[in-house]
Amino acid sequence: MWPDKISSLYAVVQATDLNISLMVTLLLCLAFSYPAIKKNWLSPLAMATATLIAILLVYNLGLAILLFPFIFTFIGSLISKKEDQKQEKKGRTTKQVLANAGVAVLSTLLIKNPSEATALVIYVFAIALSDTMSSELGKKFSGPTYDICKFKKIKSGLSGGVSIIGTGFGLLGSSIMAIAALCYSTSLNFFLAVLVIGFTGMLVDSILGSLAQGKYQIGTKLTESGNKKDLVKGFHFIDNDAVNFLSILVTIGITVFIF
Repeated sequence: MWPDKISSLYAVVQATDLNISLMVTLLLCLAFSYPAIKKNWLSPLAMATATLIAILLVYNLGLAILLFPFIFTFIGSLISKKEDQKQEKKGRTTKQVLANAGVAVLSTLLIKNPSEATALVIYVFAIALSDTMSSELGKKFSGPTYDICKFKKIKSGLSGGVSIIGTGFGLLGSSIMAIAALCYSTSLNFFLAVLVIGFTGMLVDSILGSLAQGKYQIGTKLTESGNKKDLVKGFHFIDNDAVNFLSILVTIGITVFIF
């Protein structure tokens, strides 16, 4: 769904002089880098990667596009579980940044129509936020979790697992981005498109996590990391980051094909 009318406020911000836009982008990223690195939200290299992505998006689509990756990064960082931060002492990695934002970069580079590219970027971050909220908050408020493909009860936190609570938070995530998308276009159809595509991408992530992500039997425990000899399901070379990237790519690819 491509919005046929852009809001006047968004257009004004988007029309900001390019040099000023890039300077503002750099300053905002520098300001965000202090809490992001100090609180272990992002590693220094991941923060540098996120800054380059932000500059690329603004260079091609204008300053206003920053609203969407900022919402995703801010909310995603706030809700990340402390256990994950202990495992990643230096913060989220460059690989994880590219897993969530890589398709946005590709959309910016490959789609020549600015309004279509902007819509795709919004869709990307709607999927990323929906999946992140579903995963992180679903684990925090854990309830009965079932494999989305086999409908068998599994341990909370394993890829491919869905719960009522996690699914609800996923819907909330896509709703937040759909509301933010009203700043770009007040079209009801576009609002619904962001909501549905974001939520659908979260479900695609769960399906790929169930079918393709590598799972390993370590003693009596099923985990998502291990040696190839312990692989009991999925593919050794497909981890959570690969699933995140592929789910966004597949969902965006289907969106482009349909519309």
